[in-house]
Amino acid sequence: MKAIAQATGRTVEKLKADVQEKGDLGLVAENSRSNQRMMFAPPKLTVPGVFSKLKEIALMTGNAVMAKKIEKIKGMFVACRLSEARYLIRSLGGKLRIGLAEQSVLTALGHAAFLTPLCQDFPPKVLDAGKGMAADVLKKKLEEAAMIIKTTYCELPNYESVISSLLEHGLEELPKHCKLTPGIPLKPMLAHPTKGVSEVLRRFENMDFSCEYKYDGERAQIHVLEDGQIHVYSRNSEDNTSKYPTSSSACPGCWDQNKPFRIRRQLLRDNFQEVEGEFVFAKSMISSNTEEIEDFLEESIKGNCEGLMVKSLDVDATYEIAKRSHSWLKLKKDYVEGVGDTLDVVVIGGYIGTGKRTGKYGGFLLACYDDDNEEFQSICKIGTGFKDEDLDKHSEFFKDHIIPHPRPYYRWDSAVEPDHWFEAVQVWEIKAADLSISPTHKAAMGLVDDTKGISLRFPRFIRIRDDKKPEEATSAAQQGKLTEALDILLSLEKQTRTASDTHSTGKILMAVVKCCFEAKNWDALNENIVLLTKKRGQIKQAVTKMIQEACTYVEKTPNLDIKLKLIDTLRTVTAGKIYVEIERARLTRTLAKIKEDAGKISEAADILQELQVETFGSMERKEKVDFILEQMRLCLAKKDYIRTQIISKKVSNKFFEEQGTMDLKLKFYQLMIELDEHEGSYLEISKHYRAIYETPQIKENKDKMKEALKCVVLYLVLAPYDNEQSDLIHRVKEDKNLEQLPVYRDLLKCFTTPELIQWKLLCQNFEAELKTGSAASPPTHVFNLKQENGVKRWADLKSRVVEHVSLDYIDETEEFLSTLVVGGTVAAKMDRLAGVVQFAQHKDPSDILNDWAASLGQLMGLLNKTNHLINKEEMIHFLH
Repeated sequence: MKAIAQATGRTVEKLKADVQEKGDLGLVAENSRSNQRMMFAPPKLTVPGVFSKLKEIALMTGNAVMAKKIEKIKGMFVACRLSEARYLIRSLGGKLRIGLAEQSVLTALGHAAFLTPLCQDFPPKVLDAGKGMAADVLKKKLEEAAMIIKTTYCELPNYESVISSLLEHGLEELPKHCKLTPGIPLKPMLAHPTKGVSEVLRRFENMDFSCEYKYDGERAQIHVLEDGQIHVYSRNSEDNTSKYPTSSSACPGCWDQNKPFRIRRQLLRDNFQEVEGEFVFAKSMISSNTEEIEDFLEESIKGNCEGLMVKSLDVDATYEIAKRSHSWLKLKKDYVEGVGDTLDVVVIGGYIGTGKRTGKYGGFLLACYDDDNEEFQSICKIGTGFKDEDLDKHSEFFKDHIIPHPRPYYRWDSAVEPDHWFEAVQVWEIKAADLSISPTHKAAMGLVDDTKGISLRFPRFIRIRDDKKPEEATSAAQQGKLTEALDILLSLEKQTRTASDTHSTGKILMAVVKCCFEAKNWDALNENIVLLTKKRGQIKQAVTKMIQEACTYVEKTPNLDIKLKLIDTLRTVTAGKIYVEIERARLTRTLAKIKEDAGKISEAADILQELQVETFGSMERKEKVDFILEQMRLCLAKKDYIRTQIISKKVSNKFFEEQGTMDLKLKFYQLMIELDEHEGSYLEISKHYRAIYETPQIKENKDKMKEALKCVVLYLVLAPYDNEQSDLIHRVKEDKNLEQLPVYRDLLKCFTTPELIQWKLLCQNFEAELKTGSAASPPTHVFNLKQENGVKRWADLKSRVVEHVSLDYIDETEEFLSTLVVGGTVAAKMDRLAGVVQFAQHKDPSDILNDWAASLGQLMGLLNKTNHLINKEEMIHFLH
């Protein structure tokens, strides 16, 4: 990213923002490079050249290595053309995103090596070894070939070495020549995460397995080369040798990959002795008992370990390089403790024990207290974590608190009915391995599912809470303790998300943001919104519900700073996500309103211009038009008239023919009037007012109807004459409602008759009414002389009056004028083609003869000059 920033002159922060929006550094790099201009084009990139430089970058070591790598990348980046920048940057990141997985490459390589056997002379005799084979046989052969390549590549993940050996020795001999090689790191075997001890037991049912401490630290491969050099590689095959001294105090381990784990482990113990601080075996335990595993997990955590590694001893127990296997499971503290450290619950029932627990209670029904409904809700049954003396003590205590029937404020299911009901008098602190959605227990019912509650899995008794009353027992999902509530909800979210339970995941996500909002913890609200949208495999419908819920909190924030931060968070997480484009649009509009209220008109307009709502498939047309009109309004406020004109083209007039669009129609035409006022297009303004006038809502209001019709007439007479203006003025003149406006009717008639209009007479008849109005007819804004535009319009009206000749009667006028000229009544010259009449004063015969004489004199002068030029030309030609 630094190389791109330096090569393009952009800031790293801006690049990060673009990457967050587009989700691909390669696309950002391509766009940045396409906007860059250079005086001289650098040499074109070549495949060998790029590959060579990539190898140089990979092998760089020493001081200031990062700066050197950046310079190499810059050199290639500035030479990129078109999409080359995209794939160069993706190559450097190790993700080309071309839909070709590495396993597909290895499979194709194996198929090619089998179908066209290698080590043949040229031209090869065998081009298709599969020709003539049965389909099932060919399929098996191809699978075997692909497996050879894949297995070899796992042990020696280096294409250059593998392909070189393949070409030299052939497919069958490849495993003999490509093995673990010092200096070429391989990818380690990986474990699948688990959510609790219960999952471990389920996956390893009827299988022997071992639990080992999962030591906290960095996984490393130590390679000792033939020349004595030592290289340390990370789990991602990065050379981290420079990070560690030559000799290390860490304890190395070793393994044999092809034998089951039980044999490998025994061989290791038989052949190596522990040396404290230098070589030790991982602390381990073999057990299938839940309590023992949980105790061992707690011991590992107390020993500053991450948790446990649980490994199959015999079944599928070989070491699988570069594979994430279910024969290895990791049980980490943070996976198990999704519900928080402990929970406080109340005992409401007991189950009579059997076996060694005969004569006392062997289990208990636990509940949590719901403040809202003032009831105890069952949450789980418990039978573990007790010592014998604990059970004796509990049995003795609850004998005095047995009740014949459950209290009315107990909420439970008949499936968990205890042998004895107790008064809710004692609070216990318990710890659970996991949470689950339960159709039986009633805690938090409706929070995650309308018909199911929350249950604790593998609960363990910790202690009695004598310091708490039963009513203080927490159902953390429903109490005011935000941290505990979020722990529960986030644990449940993971379960429902991985199970692809859209409905429950949506309710949980909504519950998370609701808890944060009700606790007024705005930082937690923002953090969890970001966290939940970034979860791997997050369900889109669930995110949509959460975003919609969070959007309702925007107007409920206590101050502007918190509101802006919440809007920024929501706009960030919704960027580029089509399924929440409507919510993002509404948030952007709210943000633009805030900016406008702060006087930042230009910024508000720019923010709203980001939205291309006309492309939103899920948004209703009315809302789209409303957004577009808001964009127009802000652009007009910004005085960006060109942008306003462009945006207005997105709205079709046909849209306003639909039901319920009247308000939008009026708003649109008012904005168009404002736009065309700036352009000075009187005819367009008149048409806009006519559209307003013809709206039923306006026609039903007599005053508004008259005002609109007045504006139609005034802007129509202000418009210069053309065919469209002439057609419209005659249609308006026929409107019966003009009879209610006699002054405006008469004004319109002046412009539809052939007679010339006298300006003084027009002012005498209409000026007072047009400028100041009357008691029966208030004035319009058109000729308000207190406004600059009003003065200009009055001047434009005078121009229209001076220009006026009704062209409907132009032929009659021309014929009548010609008769006057020919008869000598009027002295004038007419140029009919040009449409020009030049009037002149009467002249007596002598003046006319003098004019002719002058004209003849000028004509003779021109003839003499022409004759002279002809003679000159003839003389020049004779000389040649």
